[in-house]
Amino acid sequence: LRGTSQAAAAWSACHADCSSATPKIDLVWSESTDGGASFGHAQVIVDGTAGGATYPQNWYPSIVWASATTRYITYTAETLGDGVYTVQLRTGSGTP
Repeated sequence: LRGTSQAAAAWSACHADCSSATPKIDLVWSESTDGGASFGHAQVIVDGTAGGATYPQNWYPSIVWASATTRYITYTAETLGDGVYTVQLRTGSGTP
């Protein structure tokens, strides 16, 4: 939440190979300017297919909405098969 009227949500969503043991998981983001009554078009902020074999699965987003135009999102990226994880940080800017 930011102020009394802005809200946002980030979540993990399957992008490809969803029924397999090795799905490609995106992180998706959407913002609201009316207190959560409606949300804008969801935007992919991390594309699981772009991570290739290195980090195709992206989980557990946390948001820090630092100012009206800056957002920080941390998340866990996972490799396939060997259970290697890394914490990532994305910075975004703009207005809803």
